[in-house]
Amino acid sequence: MRKYIKPILATTFTIAAATCVMASPILQDISAKFNPEIKYTLNGEEILKGQGALVSEDRAYVPVRSLSEVVGMEVDYKDGTVILNDAKEEIKTEVKSTDIKFNNKDYTLTAAFPEEVSKYVTLEAEKDKDLCLIRFEKDGKIANIGSFQFFTEKDYDAMDPKQMPVPTEVLRADGVVVAFQGLQDMPFEVPSKEADLVSIYHENVGDMLKSVTFQSK
Repeated sequence: MRKYIKPILATTFTIAAATCVMASPILQDISAKFNPEIKYTLNGEEILKGQGALVSEDRAYVPVRSLSEVVGMEVDYKDGTVILNDAKEEIKTEVKSTDIKFNNKDYTLTAAFPEEVSKYVTLEAEKDKDLCLIRFEKDGKIANIGSFQFFTEKDYDAMDPKQMPVPTEVLRADGVVVAFQGLQDMPFEVPSKEADLVSIYHENVGDMLKSVTFQSK
């Protein structure tokens, strides 16, 4: 990201964020004027046309949010701190689903997986085991890369993590807790295409779990 920021800072002013004044523990009054003629360039191309900047002495206070979004960063302000983070690349996903029978009721479980991984993934309900495997299969190579388990709320809440491993709660619906048990070890030789795909899945497990739905039929 540094290579993008350098051209923007190439100005006769020492650039400071306008929000830095707000972030100071002691608020200070400043005398500033708005200069609409200040321009911004990114790799030689003009950006933020018409934005201008507030100018005070030898400093230009620039629009941090607009600037950050242009260079592909996320910006936030919390507890006196301007927070900048690299923006997450949007990952295309594909939804997988399967039928689940639990406590004599029929449900549909869905989860979204990264598109390049999803073609090799199926959700496979294990009969009479209150379990759904996340099955990966490519070119005859097969591995279970995670699982969903189903509990009544009473049974799940009674589990003691000091006595036994407790799978991660994903959601509660209709008195049922859907829980997740993740991948413990890489099931494929590294390096390999299969290992690369499973790594992508692992890196995006958090988003996958947020996508999970569990609905009665």
